Order: sequence, then structure tokens, then C-alpha cells
Amino acid sequence: MAFLLFASPVYAAISTKAGQFDRIDLGYLVIDGVVLMAMIGFALVSEKWWPLWLAGAQLIAFLSHFVRLIDASYAPFAYALMMRAPSWVQLAILALGTWLAARPAPARQSAQSQSAGSASPGR
Repeated sequence: MAFLLFASPVYAAISTKAGQFDRIDLGYLVIDGVVLMAMIGFALVSEKWWPLWLAGAQLIAFLSHFVRLIDASYAPFAYALMMRAPSWVQLAILALGTWLAARPAPARQSAQSQSAGSASPGR
């Protein structure tokens, strides 16, 4: 996600074609493809559910380029929306996954309280 935040504005600054959604944008296609491969790799080694959902949202952004390629009459606004909207979904998934990972697990919490109770003095 950090690569997306860095690469997209850099590409937009150096490209004359960035932001023109009337045809497929190969620069954003490459950026989305690199990020998709990284997210899939991360999802495959992770034991959490949310990296797979991140990769799924990135897959939608990546495939939007091919929808544009297949159907040139596809509305430019719809192409732009399909390409950009998954990023907002990814932020929500990342926030939810981070929040769930940061809170203590119920099983771990009860095990800690039981071990603390048995180790207290006077027992």
C-alpha cells in the first residue's frame, strides 16, 4: 500500500497520459500488477484473513484495466472508479485487520488471568 502511495503520484507527475481514463493506462496497469503480486505473496504466507481480502480488492483494481481494454466504449468514469475505489476498500480492510490484531484474544486473556490467579500468594 505504501508503494501505491508513492508510485501513483510519481507516475502522475512524469506521465502525460496519467489521469486520462478514455483509454487503458499502462503505467497504472504495471503499478497495480506489482502491488497485486506483492499482496498475493503476503496473503499466501500470512495466517490472517485480511491480507487475502486486500489482495482480492487489488485484483479488482488490476482487472479494471482489462475491462477497459476489452470494451473501449466503457465509460471513462466507470473505469476510473473501478481502478480507484478498491483502494478505499483496502484502507477499511487494513484498519479492521489491524484493530482485530491489536486487541487481546479472548482465549489468551482467560489463560493469562487463570495463570495469574494460580500464581498469586496465599494459595
